[in-house]
Amino acid sequence: MDLDIPSACQRDDKKRHPYNNQEFYRKEKEKIKMKNKKLLPNIDTANQTPIEISLGIDEDGNTTATKLYSFLELNPSNYSKWYKTNILENELAEENIDYFPFVLEYESVAGMKERQDYKLTAKFAKKLSMTQKNEKGEQARNYFLACEQGLKMATKKLQKESSGVNTEKLAEVFSSTLKPMTEAMTSISDRLSKIEEQQSQPKLPKKRYSRWTSKTFDKLNSILKYINANSSEQLTLPNIIHMMIRETEDTYDIEVADYVSMYECEFQVDKPYPLTAIEHYKEVRDMFTFTLDSKLEGLGIQEEKPMHKRTIIDELIERRKLNLENKTNNIEKEPKKIRADV
Repeated sequence: MDLDIPSACQRDDKKRHPYNNQEFYRKEKEKIKMKNKKLLPNIDTANQTPIEISLGIDEDGNTTATKLYSFLELNPSNYSKWYKTNILENELAEENIDYFPFVLEYESVAGMKERQDYKLTAKFAKKLSMTQKNEKGEQARNYFLACEQGLKMATKKLQKESSGVNTEKLAEVFSSTLKPMTEAMTSISDRLSKIEEQQSQPKLPKKRYSRWTSKTFDKLNSILKYINANSSEQLTLPNIIHMMIRETEDTYDIEVADYVSMYECEFQVDKPYPLTAIEHYKEVRDMFTFTLDSKLEGLGIQEEKPMHKRTIIDELIERRKLNLENKTNNIEKEPKKIRADV
C-alpha cells in the first residue's frame, strides 16, 4: 500500500478535501504501523524448532501468509493471486477470525516497499497446507495437526479433572499432556531437518561468475558506456543494474526481491547478490535477459562477440585441412605427367 500524497493537496481547496491533507496521510500511516506491531510482535526463536522458525510461529501458534507461502516453496510471482484465491475469496474463511490483514514493510533492491500480508490462525493455516500436494505441504499439515491434537488432549484432560482439582494436580495434567505433544513436534522437526539436509546437498549455488553472468555484465557495461557518452548524466554499474531490475519488475509484474528471499532461504545465504538469484531461477533469468536485450536493440548497441582463443585442436584441424589440400593437388597433377611421358 503506497500512501504517496497526491498533487491535489497543493491546491487551495485542501479544507474541502481532507484526503489531500498531509497530516491525514501521516496519521493513516501511523495507524497501519501500530496495527502491524500488534499483529507482528517480536518472536523469541531460542526455544523454537526449525519448522517453527521457518513458519514464523508466534506465541499464539499463528503464522503469516508470506511465511507459509515461502515454506511451501510456491512461485513468488504468484503470491498475490494465491492469497486472493485462497484467503480473500475463500467462502469458508472469515476476516478477523481465521485471518487478520496487515501491511508488511520489506527492503528490496529498489528501496523500501510494502506488501499485503495476513496473520493466519493455526487451524486456517492447516487447511491451506492441505491444498498443497507436495512434501512441504505435508510437513506443514502434520505440524499444525500435531498442535491441534495436543490442544484437544489438554482440553479433555482438564474437563475430566475440573472438579476439585488442586494446583499440583493441574500442573501434572499439563505436564502429561504437553509431553507427547512435544515429542511429536520434535519428531516432525527431526524429519524436516533430515529432508532439508538431503535436499540441500545436491542443490548447491552456481559459481558467481558463470557464462551468463559474464555476458550480462558485458551488456550492462555497454549500456553504461553509451549513456555516459551520450548524456549529461554520469551513472555507475549499480545504477544500470537497478534500472534493469526495475524495468523487468514493471514489464512482467514481478518482485525480484521475492526471488532473492527464496534463494536466501533455499541455500541459507545471507543477502545474496540479486543477479545470482536472477540467474538461478530460469523464468526470471529469461525475463531479465529479454529486457536487457530489448534495451540494447533500442539503443542500437551491437553486442560484442568475444574473441575465440585458438587451441591445439584448432591447430590440428587446420593442419589436417592443409594435408587434404596437398593430396588433392598432387592427384590433379599426376595425369599431366603421364601424358608428358607418352
